Amino acid sequence: MSGWGSYGGGYDDREDRPAKKKVDQWKALRSASPLASKFVDRLTALDVIIPSGDDVQMMKGQFVRLAEGHPLTLTSVICPDYGTGMNFDSRLTYNFNDLGDGVGLVAGRALDVHVSLLQFFGDEGVEAVSSELLMADQEVTPENCKRVGIDEVEFLARLRRSQEALKVKATEKGVSISAPLLVEPDQTSWSSAVESARTMIQQVPDAQVQGVRRVRSSFLQRWAGRRLETHEIDEMIRGQGAEYITVGKHLARTDRLILGLDAIAMAMFLRRGTKGVTPVVYFKRPDY
Repeated sequence: MSGWGSYGGGYDDREDRPAKKKVDQWKALRSASPLASKFVDRLTALDVIIPSGDDVQMMKGQFVRLAEGHPLTLTSVICPDYGTGMNFDSRLTYNFNDLGDGVGLVAGRALDVHVSLLQFFGDEGVEAVSSELLMADQEVTPENCKRVGIDEVEFLARLRRSQEALKVKATEKGVSISAPLLVEPDQTSWSSAVESARTMIQQVPDAQVQGVRRVRSSFLQRWAGRRLETHEIDEMIRGQGAEYITVGKHLARTDRLILGLDAIAMAMFLRRGTKGVTPVVYFKRPDY
């Protein structure tokens, strides 16, 4: 996503640590079954970020249901394959100068996590777990097309080629994933839902928006292609927050586990959308 705690809470960078430092917080999930305990170990190896206690409890319920034969879907929303470049300290980050048609920076990390977890369940003989990487096609806008120098038809065509690239790479690693577009075919309903979410955004305290600003300013100014004033950054955060709320509502399902590979600073908006129905777990990700 172009921009992606406890429920409704603000961003706390103390959460942004590898799980192995606070393994005991997984106790409730580990108690669900030996499979769940092994799953925590796999998450830890993948540099998961400690989720909220509510998320852990929801995941426990999912593993109880999984043992009863109910399905579980691992879900991530991923960015288009935006252009990248080396920043001042030689790290690869998005510069948004163009758009490719392969597996992008964040999408690659998401694919690695999904492949590892699918391989885990396969090794454990669990067949009821599936995986989906949802391409953020709501970003096919006139503004974004102008930014990357192509029209909307070509933007969408490149997204479709990226979808295929993801599936091919997964197949090469011995697993199967789905890679649908997030919004298609109902763009009108999506736009209406985002507008509705903007009213929820007004309930987010300014202090929480400021917390997001502290860790997102660089990204948002690269996204905008210019230096932004503080009020412009805050406006962008609330605008993207409305999209995250909408994504959360769109994905809210008890048999879905959302794996976040974007910015955990935006998780509070996503959780406002899921409303305690769907657990959300974030991982360390490229510093894009």
